[in-house]
Amino acid sequence: MTKKLYLEFIFLIFLGAATSLSLPPFNYVIINFITLSLLFAFLIKRSKEIKKKKIFFFYGWLFGFGYFITNLYWISISLTFDESFKFLIPVTLIFIPAFLALFYGLISFLFFIFKTKKVISSFFLFSLIFGLTEYVRGSILIKRFVVLLVPFLHHNNKP
Repeated sequence: MTKKLYLEFIFLIFLGAATSLSLPPFNYVIINFITLSLLFAFLIKRSKEIKKKKIFFFYGWLFGFGYFITNLYWISISLTFDESFKFLIPVTLIFIPAFLALFYGLISFLFFIFKTKKVISSFFLFSLIFGLTEYVRGSILIKRFVVLLVPFLHHNNKP
């Protein structure tokens, strides 16, 4: 792999991690407009240069992994209170974020498949795919684990 590809991977993980600042306790909602716009621009630019579908799934997965790994740390912390659960800490640190990142991989994969030549149409398509995937993740597939959904950032939880 080239150095440029590694820098792209680090960039996407960083974008996902920065997106976590939009959720409580930070509530910097404006960060989502920046990070998701950068993700969209990155996917548009790369779709003109690369024609492999699999790499776009991996791009979305990296973004999602950065987002979830920086937000699900509390599960690992809760497992430290009893010695019998400490073996589950690597599972919660790596595998749960990796599984949830599959949905973000699906977003970028579907976006690459259905992308149009007009940027504005692609923008609305990206938004639609993102919203539908968040809906599926939050209400259909993972009914008991509805955490870190993007609509939660609009919830005002300040005292």
